[in-house]
Amino acid sequence: MTLAHSTPCFEFWLLLHLVGFTTRADLVDGEAAKSAVKHALGRDYSTNEKTAKAAIATFLAKWPESVGHAEQVRRHHRDAATPQPANPSTAVDRLVRAMNDSAPGRLRKLQSLRCA
Repeated sequence: MTLAHSTPCFEFWLLLHLVGFTTRADLVDGEAAKSAVKHALGRDYSTNEKTAKAAIATFLAKWPESVGHAEQVRRHHRDAATPQPANPSTAVDRLVRAMNDSAPGRLRKLQSLRCA
């Protein structure tokens, strides 16, 4: 079984949707990552249903590019020989890519490629 791990938290994956590639050193914990998402989003962000529903369209529109940003982050940490788990980092893109690859061809947003 493979996990879609994110360090420091899932919000790092969301941040990649908003700011592009980043390995910001200030993302030391979940609260810092959530604050960064809120700032980049330009509005309230939380996991409560009402607030999440208001923001979801922003994330859905940008997920294909975020896959590439997450791959860049992995390459950055690999090239820097960063101890694992690298902070910040995410493997949520691998889960998203697997779901994309399992969709019928006409619904795929990304070409089927081996993950980095």
